[in-house]
Amino acid sequence: MNVFLDNPRWKEVFSGFEIIDIALREKQILQFALRKQISADEASHLFDHDIPSRIVSLFLEMPPGNNCGFQELEGMAHPVLGVSRAPFERPGGLISAMNKGGDTWPAGGGNGPMEHIAPGKWPGTKRLKCINGMTYSVGSDREIYKRVAVGQWEPFTAGLPSEADQPDFSKMSTSAMLDITSGYGFRDLDAFSETDMYAVGGEGDVWHYDGKLW
Repeated sequence: MNVFLDNPRWKEVFSGFEIIDIALREKQILQFALRKQISADEASHLFDHDIPSRIVSLFLEMPPGNNCGFQELEGMAHPVLGVSRAPFERPGGLISAMNKGGDTWPAGGGNGPMEHIAPGKWPGTKRLKCINGMTYSVGSDREIYKRVAVGQWEPFTAGLPSEADQPDFSKMSTSAMLDITSGYGFRDLDAFSETDMYAVGGEGDVWHYDGKLW
């Protein structure tokens, strides 16, 4: 049996943390999102963004003991993990928080600085989806953003309901927003091509993108 992670490195990187998400960055590189393990009583006295998070890179082709690195992050509320490929020279990992601005930290292929999916807004990222190499933030408000350059995310919402038709999440706490978006907003995205994409919503609705409009 191949051992990819030895016990000392496991204790250093993973011990005391929970694995909340995993993504395949490249064929031999795995990304993990971790959150510190805390008791229910301790959690009741904290905001979610107070819980420490880690993004971990595990290199399967390297020998155990020297094949795993991590970065610890603060202020990441309800983080989700994704990967980024095109149009960048090297694939990298991304971890995105459900907070105002949509803080997103790139790791691998260049680490940081912190990116903001929608400065001044609340994209409420529930999923980071990589399709044909491009990364999309899928979230509340039925909003989708596409990462087109380092630190640059563009709205991908032509034809979707306008902000006037949706709740004002910017004035809500994270917990209140989560209560509403459990039955609202987008949860996932997939595609056959850039002119044949589908987004699914919290109310069971399905939207189709034809390359121009949803």
